[in-house]
Amino acid sequence: MRYWSYYLSQRVKRPKNLSIAVLLFTLFYLSGCLTGKETVDVDHSITSTEIVAMVNALPSSLQTFSAEGIINIDSPRLTQSAGFQLAVKKPDSIRIIVEGPFGITMGRALLTKEHYIAYNALQNSVYEGNIKSGARMFRWLDIPPSVIVDALTGIRRFDNEQMTPDSFSVSGENYVLQFINSAGRKKFTINSRSMRITRVETFDTETHSLLWSEQYDYRQNNTGIWEPTTVTVIVPEKELFVEIVFDTVMFNPALNGLSISYPNDAERITAK
Repeated sequence: MRYWSYYLSQRVKRPKNLSIAVLLFTLFYLSGCLTGKETVDVDHSITSTEIVAMVNALPSSLQTFSAEGIINIDSPRLTQSAGFQLAVKKPDSIRIIVEGPFGITMGRALLTKEHYIAYNALQNSVYEGNIKSGARMFRWLDIPPSVIVDALTGIRRFDNEQMTPDSFSVSGENYVLQFINSAGRKKFTINSRSMRITRVETFDTETHSLLWSEQYDYRQNNTGIWEPTTVTVIVPEKELFVEIVFDTVMFNPALNGLSISYPNDAERITAK
């Protein structure tokens, strides 16, 4: 079984397939849990506004970001594991290269605020169009594109509509903020040590059922910076499990203009 400890509480069906990367991470995670918990002095005087500002401080300071790792997807429609290389350049450029076995490139994509272009190496096809039409590529996931972007960079943030929570509490070493609007109820869990969002749960406002969950795991490197290690996104109704495992990450690396390459004879398909 995959790493699923939290989602068992939501009674979500476990994926059938197991990747070595997930197993190793699970063993490492569980072994860490068994070594005992460090006592954390939680600041109860901090306000929810200060928490939002502190959480968003690192993403706002990132001008470039690069990472390599593995993406695992498990759903009734698709079960796939692939390596990836990611480069992000603010304000709006994201390049991802997906690799299969033996380092064979399966696809490349470049997304900006207004435009996207993606190359499918297996079909030798290039897809391009405005970002709104490109968002349709993610609709079967039932996950907003903004969440996909946060998951790829490994750092969740609050958006401009999430400045003042409807409720604020402290649970153990975590701060819990909840926001309620017509789109649903969002519950954010923020670790008081790292001041990073570690979990986001989105519920239907009427049925209170879980629409999707996100979990963000971090480690503190030898310079004291909290680096993303794993991002897990699950959509229970779709029996969808997406996991991004970061092997290496770099904050603010030197990146030139981002672009992707593809053969001249690739079929071009423009989305409208």
